[in-house]
Amino acid sequence: MFLADDTVELFLDTNHDGTTYHQFGANPSGTRYDGRGRSADWNANWELKTAMSDIHWTAEFRIPFASLGTSFPQPGTVWGINFCRTRQAGDPEHASWAAVRREFHEPEAFGELIFGAPSDVSHSILSTGTSMPDWWVHSEIKLLLRNGMETPLTVRAQWTVNTATRTVTTPLKPGEEREICVSAGDDMRLDTGGNRTTMAMALTVANATTGEVYDYRTATREPVPPIRVSVDRYYYSPDIRGGRVNLTWNQGKGRFIDFEIVKELGESPITSKRISLVADKHEYDLPIAVGDWGHGRYVVSAHLLAGDEERLWSEQRALIKRELTPAPTPSAAPEFSIRSDGIILVDAKPFFPFFASSPEPERRSPLAKECFNVKYSGFGEVPRPFSRPEARLFSSISGGRLVPEKEKMLELIRNEVAARKTDPLLLYRSLAYEATGKMYRGKDNPVRVNNAAEFAEISRLFKRVDPHCLTGVQIRSNFADYKDSADIIEVAHVSSSYARKLIPHLIRDLNHTRACLGPGKPFVFWIGSSIPNARHRTAEEIRCASYLALMHGAAGIIFHLGHDGINPSMTRHWSVYPGLAREFEELVPIVTAPPQSRSAGITVEPREVDYAVRESDGQLYLIAVNTSSSRVNAQITITDPAVAGKRAKLPFESREIELTDNSFVDMFTPFESHVYALQPGL
Repeated sequence: MFLADDTVELFLDTNHDGTTYHQFGANPSGTRYDGRGRSADWNANWELKTAMSDIHWTAEFRIPFASLGTSFPQPGTVWGINFCRTRQAGDPEHASWAAVRREFHEPEAFGELIFGAPSDVSHSILSTGTSMPDWWVHSEIKLLLRNGMETPLTVRAQWTVNTATRTVTTPLKPGEEREICVSAGDDMRLDTGGNRTTMAMALTVANATTGEVYDYRTATREPVPPIRVSVDRYYYSPDIRGGRVNLTWNQGKGRFIDFEIVKELGESPITSKRISLVADKHEYDLPIAVGDWGHGRYVVSAHLLAGDEERLWSEQRALIKRELTPAPTPSAAPEFSIRSDGIILVDAKPFFPFFASSPEPERRSPLAKECFNVKYSGFGEVPRPFSRPEARLFSSISGGRLVPEKEKMLELIRNEVAARKTDPLLLYRSLAYEATGKMYRGKDNPVRVNNAAEFAEISRLFKRVDPHCLTGVQIRSNFADYKDSADIIEVAHVSSSYARKLIPHLIRDLNHTRACLGPGKPFVFWIGSSIPNARHRTAEEIRCASYLALMHGAAGIIFHLGHDGINPSMTRHWSVYPGLAREFEELVPIVTAPPQSRSAGITVEPREVDYAVRESDGQLYLIAVNTSSSRVNAQITITDPAVAGKRAKLPFESREIELTDNSFVDMFTPFESHVYALQPGL
């Protein structure tokens, strides 16, 4: 069956109307599917070629324009297009090039394919890195070169990995296509063999005679660790007596793993063990007696050793044991307002909305208990959460929303206000999710409207009926256009919120959002906890992203737990929400305090560690976050004598560090955050 296997799918909206489209799909075995819209009755004349290797599979579609009912498009022609993939192994994963809301069949969300003039020379990348002897991968790239000219030429293809380069020169006759392979040796391995350095790759396709460059592109590849450390929780409460650590040995190298847990690096371990590795055994499960430990942060380390005791690789993970105290209870009739710097206030105190969308019932974990302070899905919420109801103002038409006429809209708004009149915990109303989707007015003859202006008018109408009403919209593009569309803007970025790697572009996206919306507009940031898939979201990354969002101006966080969801067996991931919620209740008053001019007297190196300095209740705090996937030893230097003291306390970790010459070094596990309390004479 086509849908029972891994699949790739291509969607083409040749009319670019957001309604009609063609679908083409394939699985690794070469079974194919085609359809028009949702109908499978349509059959097209097209070719499919699939190939499989040990680490990936590829599919090549050749679709004649005639099969789509069109001729070769003229330059400037625009089609809608989307590329989609489904992975069935393990937890199913669904991914698409253009982000869709619920399913792949959303032509209004397709990206754009813009046709240009035919190029003289073009190429396709068919595959990379197919050879895998022992525990590393040879670099190899296969290309299809095309000469679109009426004269012969010679093409130079150059493949570079770090500083090593291989070149293949290929003559092409007029109109000829030729497949080539640029192979490489041991100096161009895609894996790092125990080295933590990220591999840099580059491809150049050029005219071998004139030097004209037809294409140049770069990419990176992260190292594959030979061992992995997984701890069953990130936060442990005092009632948890035992935990588990899983060690995975991925490679054929190494003889031993030294395992240990310490409160401070350099101290005697709380527990330790040497494991003799056994061929064909890759999983080692170890119990830990966490119930006997005091509160604070602990570092779990695993060191892969060769037979001669040489250390080949090390991995560290942090865990925190702390009280999960009950969430604060709001007053009987709280007052809501917005501070001039975009901070949401409840009874004149900073409030940070911390909530989540709804996972499917079978994807809910009992570990997510009393962690979300705003009601969204009825799951994992604190007692008496604030509410964020979704206003029901629009009807659906093909390709978008239908906006009612003004009088009808006003009637719907009055009904919405009346229905919530007795709700004292109403924080704000959500006017629309994905507010940038196409909107129309006129049922019989729909006409596109300006979304941003429409939502601004709807927000004004709500305030006309209820002057105290706060409104919100959710968007993931055109941020500046929507800054006046509601009181609170919910923001999702495809390059961070929903990207495969959450952290690399997160600070950039947060700063871009603030620049677009201005200093006084609150924005609530969406973090894709299960998008594109929960396998790409560790507890460390969720905590890191939450800290960065708070530090860079977000007024709240919504965790996206939907789509394929998070398997309840991912206990470390689930444990992060209640622990982080309690942590943020203490952290938000600190971070939302005004930035300090004294921050110039504090420096943190290396640059992978992002930081902020705040003063709250007479206490100076340094909040520091490791934005890298590697362990970092950070040097913190305090040059301002009015700030420097003898010790830095870490209130969330029950530890302190002595300063030497007004500086200290602290270790950050991957994506770890630390909060330091600094005080003269401390």
